[in-house]
Amino acid sequence: MVALSSENIRMVKPFIEIVSPSGRKRKMALTGKEPITIGRDPKNALAIKDDRLSRFHCVIESEGASYRVRDLKSRNGTKLNDKRVDRARLNSGDWLKVGRVRIHFICDQLRSATTANELSDSRGPDATDIDWGLLEPATDAGASVASAASAIETAAIDDEESLNRAVDALASGSFDQSAIALINARGKIVHESEDDSSRPDDAAGAESVKVLRSLLQACFAMRATDLHVEPKSELCQVRARVDGMMVSVLKLTDQIAQRLLRVVKVLCDIDIAQTNVVQEGHFSANVPGRQVDYRVSFTPSMYGQKLVLRVLDLAGVPQYLRDMKLPGPIQTRMSQVAHQDSGMVLLCGSTGSGKTTTLYALLREIDASVRNVVTIEDPIEYRVDGVTQLPINAAKGNSFSALLRSVLRQDPDVILVGEIRDSETATIAIQAATTGHLVLSTVHSRDTTGTLYRLLNLGVEPYMLATGLNLVVAQCLVRQLCPHCKRSVKPTGQQSDRLAELGVTLSGSICAPVGCEKCLQTAYLGRRAAFETLVITDELRDVVLNSPKIQDIRRERQDTSFVSLQQTIFQMAADGVTAFDEVERVVGAD
Repeated sequence: MVALSSENIRMVKPFIEIVSPSGRKRKMALTGKEPITIGRDPKNALAIKDDRLSRFHCVIESEGASYRVRDLKSRNGTKLNDKRVDRARLNSGDWLKVGRVRIHFICDQLRSATTANELSDSRGPDATDIDWGLLEPATDAGASVASAASAIETAAIDDEESLNRAVDALASGSFDQSAIALINARGKIVHESEDDSSRPDDAAGAESVKVLRSLLQACFAMRATDLHVEPKSELCQVRARVDGMMVSVLKLTDQIAQRLLRVVKVLCDIDIAQTNVVQEGHFSANVPGRQVDYRVSFTPSMYGQKLVLRVLDLAGVPQYLRDMKLPGPIQTRMSQVAHQDSGMVLLCGSTGSGKTTTLYALLREIDASVRNVVTIEDPIEYRVDGVTQLPINAAKGNSFSALLRSVLRQDPDVILVGEIRDSETATIAIQAATTGHLVLSTVHSRDTTGTLYRLLNLGVEPYMLATGLNLVVAQCLVRQLCPHCKRSVKPTGQQSDRLAELGVTLSGSICAPVGCEKCLQTAYLGRRAAFETLVITDELRDVVLNSPKIQDIRRERQDTSFVSLQQTIFQMAADGVTAFDEVERVVGAD
């Protein structure tokens, strides 16, 4: 260690250190002459592209010999050391949280003269003078991808050198991107390895394939369920959906984005000349140990076609009921109905709530080797061995109701109907359930009680519904707090009252989100399903037969061991599995 003499040590002027969601740091000296305004608007001294910030969010200003932070009536507030403030004095070591960014205030620090000069030699509090310095490389694959993506986002990819740096940065995971073999819609491997596409006479095509591989690699590393390529006025924004929320990945120039879209269209056997129409297709990729399917959708927008890749990756997806961490009574009940000869089981929930995953897990409980199992889906998402799977094709007249009629003539034991959307499908499905078939399906409704009314509104006769329906399961997905960074806090009085009102047990403290590299600074890592089950008992059948009101069904539920979806989710918050903010997002105003 080099000793520092009094000649090369000096007091550093106060400065702030801005830490991005991916962990990248930059510093800005405070001169005391001009306040540092912070917000989304480019006119701010520190302009941050974050939709959680207001246009003019807060300001750091001098107050005599010290500094203070003042909130500018921002939409989401300014937090000082994790407490929301309107105005507060800053002490060395304090940190601010504005949107997804942390800002550390450093004052009275000893530094070498060289470092001090670097910090104090500022031409004013201008964002262009910010000195960037990277954190140490993260060990987590997802965090590495996020850090690389954040670095790329500051300067769009506009040349081959930048592109290669971006690809190398994004290619961090359990396998190299060159191991991704791309398979077209006809099942033919067209890009077996990276070298196969790197022909001197097709350099642009090779780079486009390389970009696609790097984006797929990023999806694997971040556990993304879909990828969005969105054209904007100047650049093309690429985002991924991680744990149900959108995360920015990188930005592409229009030229590279167009080449990327053409590569995807070729893989899907889609006409590359058409750019103003809706186009759909699919392709696959072989990675070590498995094959991953992708559903592709092109939609025309103001600045060009938007591309969405739906990632159908079975890695990490629960395959059987035993893998879903279901409460014991719910798992037992669902397993029992899967072995019945007749009746109907309905799953309900919003789009993206995991209904299809649960439906397939229930389907795999059935022994297809001794039973005739047929599915009607739109589209077929996962292949199940031993099961006859039929896709919907409305253009050819193969709707849910038409295929369901046809299937009933083929002596099925079990019928899976992807979704009950109309009166005809609902009537045929409930009739099949009462005539010796086990019917599994989904309905879009918020809870189990709403499912009963949804079927009645579709024209199903009350006596048919009471006779054929056996079990209704409502579910939703709740993000789990990252175990690496969550922290314990005391619940507020309002939160304690809400838990007591629902009869939820509170052990002591709850947990709040923080954010770290392992969770991509989102504060959440993975999701857990919450369930509500309604068993159709004889008493409830009597209620349904008499054209019930909602209160009639709720009163009947109270006489059983029924646990509502709301109670289940609030119990997760009480147990520290998730945060109250997440509960309010999922549950809503109710």
